[in-house]
Amino acid sequence: MKNVIKRLQLFYHRKDIVEIESELEKGTSFRLIIPDMKERGRELA
Repeated sequence: MKNVIKRLQLFYHRKDIVEIESELEKGTSFRLIIPDMKERGRELA
């Protein structure tokens, strides 16, 4: 998981790619924040 997060941060040039929340006896949730690359003038291949 750490490696995937690091690669996404490097690709998108952002540190706020993932939010992790954990609650005792409820579990852990991960939220990935993927920016719209068209806003930056890049096309996804």
